[in-house]
Amino acid sequence: MKYRYAGLACLALAAWAGSLGSGLGAFDVTAAAQAGAAGVVPVFEVDPLWPKPLPHHWVLGSVIGLSTDAQDHVWILHKPQSVEDNFKGAAATPPIADCCVPAPPVLEFDPAGNLVGHWGGPGQGYEWPEAIHGITVDQKGTVWIGGNGDKDTRVMRFTRSGQFLSQIGHQGTHSGSNDTENLWRAAGIFVDTEANEAYVADGYGNRRVIVFDADTGAYKRHWGAYGAKPDDAPVGAYDPAKPPSKQFNVVHCAKLSKDGFLYVCDRVNDRVQVFRKDGTFVKEAFFDTKTLGSGSVWDIAFSRDPQETYLYITDGVNEKVRIVRRSTLEVVGSFGDGGRQPGQFYGVHNIATDSKGNVYTTETYTGARLQRFVYKGAVVNAQTPVSKDSLPTHITQLTDFGQRPEWSVDGKQIYFIDKCYDGGEVWIVDVATKKTRQLTKPEDRPKGHFYYRVLALPNGDLLLSAGSARQMNYFQVMEKSLQNPPYNIDAEVLVEGPAVSRKSMKIAWTLPGQLEMYTGEIAYSNGRARIVNRKYLVGIKDIVPFGGADFRDIIETQNWRPPSEDELTFALYRRDEDRTKWGRSSSGSGIIEKEVFGISLKTGKLVNYTTPKDVEGEPEGVFPDGTSTLMESRGEVYRLKLDGTGTDNERLTDGMRATNPAVHDDGNTFVFMTRTCTGLFLFDIKKFEQTKQAK
Repeated sequence: MKYRYAGLACLALAAWAGSLGSGLGAFDVTAAAQAGAAGVVPVFEVDPLWPKPLPHHWVLGSVIGLSTDAQDHVWILHKPQSVEDNFKGAAATPPIADCCVPAPPVLEFDPAGNLVGHWGGPGQGYEWPEAIHGITVDQKGTVWIGGNGDKDTRVMRFTRSGQFLSQIGHQGTHSGSNDTENLWRAAGIFVDTEANEAYVADGYGNRRVIVFDADTGAYKRHWGAYGAKPDDAPVGAYDPAKPPSKQFNVVHCAKLSKDGFLYVCDRVNDRVQVFRKDGTFVKEAFFDTKTLGSGSVWDIAFSRDPQETYLYITDGVNEKVRIVRRSTLEVVGSFGDGGRQPGQFYGVHNIATDSKGNVYTTETYTGARLQRFVYKGAVVNAQTPVSKDSLPTHITQLTDFGQRPEWSVDGKQIYFIDKCYDGGEVWIVDVATKKTRQLTKPEDRPKGHFYYRVLALPNGDLLLSAGSARQMNYFQVMEKSLQNPPYNIDAEVLVEGPAVSRKSMKIAWTLPGQLEMYTGEIAYSNGRARIVNRKYLVGIKDIVPFGGADFRDIIETQNWRPPSEDELTFALYRRDEDRTKWGRSSSGSGIIEKEVFGISLKTGKLVNYTTPKDVEGEPEGVFPDGTSTLMESRGEVYRLKLDGTGTDNERLTDGMRATNPAVHDDGNTFVFMTRTCTGLFLFDIKKFEQTKQAK
């Protein structure tokens, strides 16, 4: 396989590798995703001979719908009437040529590219849309079709063979974006099989997402931009210099992820907005905001790994497919460019993936085609294919998503949060098999709240930090059976990360504002946990006289120091003059230094373990013998000896932007995440030492 890498937003195409000869010669045309940020990026190769030629001199017009079904069959919807006159001579009356004839509007291809089904157009008992637009084949095999003509005010349901089943809405009738019975120029449909709900991107005429019962068509709910009630008042032309619009401007897609987030294409506004199923707004991201006209966000598909790590977003103006990390909505790569050759685009409109991770695209206008891009794996930094050899022998990748890992009590599993640098759901991964499982659901907590930390109690229960923001959390407990929803304990409010003992039920936490830390114990009454023996431990006011801080600084609990656990390590964050800022000073933030502190529970004695000026970091995991701690510093993981000198520290990771390490109870392994959100990794300390000695 040949990989060629060019600049960002460019599709690398290899030259023709062989002559066409009799027309059956091989192509060597490669499409490679270009890295826009450090981390793992999917790579694809265009298949120029897929699909196979259509029979009967059939040709395509503008292709404005695409779906893959449970059998990996690929369905497209095209506009026969858009085929140019000089390309449908055989369809003229009388015929003026042997070629060609517009194909039926609905075409079904098997994975090999063979045409295995075709139908569509006006029929008995229904009125075909004025201007078809959007096709979805749900898990039951029902085919959904929309229309974006001026009189198209409904979506239709058919069997796989084209038999009409039902419709939602009444053709030619509508009363705007808050009409609960009719649509207007709907762009696409997504069916949530588990909930039996159909999400309609009702966005060429109206400005909303609307949800119906997938069987009965009964209205469920609808919303506009930011989850608000949609408004049909004129919004004016899109202007990137103005504040973001409070209304959608062509809702072109609405796609639901496995973990319950709805991604909406707000096409002309150059953005994706993310919602929960109930319409609660979560976040948004903008792409190529200087793109005018039809906009930069046309359609979305999810990568087919279990976590749906990436979004693939089509842009029919800039003629490319963006690869976006779903957890952060950052662009990590792209492929495609304007043109007519394989792998290039003219009006790239829809996108879909199959179970093998292959990507399919359609093109509207006179692009008029379907293309397949074969998934070839992934690369790190768009240079080195991911393999066992791409990492040091002492580091192995455990997952390709997740943050803030925590070892289970038996050391065989790891708990983590799925969203990178954001609140999300609690997951678990088996270290031996690498199988992952989601443990929590949105209904386990109030609307708009998420999980930010998960920690294992010695009895096997999980202590969770939940809330609406990282700096304002509360405690929940999930029983060790992992079968029951978490429940709230007490009314304590804390900053996301408490410290939990591995030997007793002792915990410590930081109050909002990060000026004071408290300790307590988890006790049980009638099978329910609660916090007892709550005590003040230390605050900034105690550290200032010690000489290690001033009143602009903040603190955060980290770990109990074994084996006695009579000492708590914590981080001191030195801040600049502007106390409202947060983060790293190199990016214009308020944190100018991080230091490792310890406080004795018996005597209250404070120790600064990073005394030298050239040593800075935050403690993240104390080794079982208590002599050293892992320390996050300057984007890597170090091992710092807790002797008070600050001089014995060793860099363990190199170039991985590692963070949030957690030490196994045997002291031989730790797990960490990366700042680039590429997953969880295991670090074998024994192998590292052996490699170091060999060198």
